[in-house]
Amino acid sequence: MFVFFFCCFLFFFLVIRGPPRSPPLYSSAASDVYKRQYQSIMDELKTHGWGIVKYRDLKNKEDRKYFESYFEREILPLISPQVISKRQPFPFLNNREVYVVVQLESKKGKRKMGIVSCANAMDERMIAIPSMQGKFILIEDIILHFISNIFSKYTIKIKVSSELQEVLILMKMITL
Repeated sequence: MFVFFFCCFLFFFLVIRGPPRSPPLYSSAASDVYKRQYQSIMDELKTHGWGIVKYRDLKNKEDRKYFESYFEREILPLISPQVISKRQPFPFLNNREVYVVVQLESKKGKRKMGIVSCANAMDERMIAIPSMQGKFILIEDIILHFISNIFSKYTIKIKVSSELQEVLILMKMITL
């Protein structure tokens, strides 16, 4: 119950009330609180046999085949990847939405940014792993694993799965 109230308080304070005047200090402090709280929740779930597994940690070949098929059948038809260069206006990104962001390089060496919103692909954010009871994989991790299939005409330089604030920070780093 405490976790629920704590998360509601943070949501109200960060989203509804808005950030205070000094965002850099505030952002890092809030980020640290979120990370600690998230890790605490994940540790507690792990003691009960529940958890999130990264795609790269899947050892079972049948699971890998299942998620490859799942990606092709359930995710790929629903996503709308965007390629952005420095000359194009940056697209509108929804707050509190999960994005996969990649730095792309064309065959001519030009750098661009690829963005995939995970919201269109999400009926459920966590997909059960067939061979592992109580274990799940995040939809953005599946998209991140198969990102080279989405942006097949480019070389992938940097991969990030993130929420909006971190995407914007990455965008600034890439365009500098």
